[in-house]
Formats: sequence, C-alpha cells, structure tokens
Amino acid sequence: MLIEDVLKTLLVYGPLGLFCALSLAGYLQKDRAMVKMQKDFLDKQEALMKSHKEEMAQMQERYITKAETWMEKYRERSEAQSNVIDALNKRQG
Repeated sequence: MLIEDVLKTLLVYGPLGLFCALSLAGYLQKDRAMVKMQKDFLDKQEALMKSHKEEMAQMQERYITKAETWMEKYRERSEAQSNVIDALNKRQG
C-alpha cells in the first residue's frame, strides 16, 4: 500500500519521521471528518431547499387561487353593474 510505504520511508528519519507520520495521520483523520461534515451540511441544505421549493409551490398555488377568485368577483360585479345600468336606461328611455 502507498500509505505503508510512506510511513516506512518517514520512520527512517527517526523522531522527525515519526512526528511527520503522526501529523499525516492526524491530518487524514481531520480531513475525513471535514468531508463528513461537508456532506452532512450539503444534505441539510438540500433538505432545506426541497422544503423551501414545496413552500413556494404552495404559496404560488394559493396566490393563483386568490387571483382567480378576485377575477371572478370582479366579473360578477361588472355584470351586476351592467345590469343596473341597463335597468336604469330602460326606466328612463
């Protein structure tokens, strides 16, 4: 293995090599922990984005429904107003 070869090479240098080997092992352990933390963070972000996307879709649906309701009420009021104007014109004319 590559790691075993590197460790054997470093141990040839005595205490300095041993220190380098321990430092390298510590670095690798911290690197693995950091990769795991990054993966966990990205997973959480992905879950939040999915949740946000669902909330936005629901809000969009509510807004469209509300706009359709307003348009229907406006149309009904417009028709009622036209009917009143027509009735007034028939009375006068």
